[in-house]
Amino acid sequence: MKLVFFVLLTGGFCFSAQAIYEVKPLTESQASEYKLDTSFYGKATLVQDILIATSVKVSDVAHQETAYQFDM
Repeated sequence: MKLVFFVLLTGGFCFSAQAIYEVKPLTESQASEYKLDTSFYGKATLVQDILIATSVKVSDVAHQETAYQFDM
């Protein structure tokens, strides 16, 4: 019983930690400000005024992990 409670308790922290970084489509204003080629760059995440821009082939999880690293 203690093990089940421990797993449930720690599992809840894992799910709540990944909430705040939103991956959105790259906007025209972001593309023009940073002089990005919109035929390649398609996703963007903004964290602490740092733009993380990648192609649409990069996973959302990779964006969120990168944002987490910048936000540490």
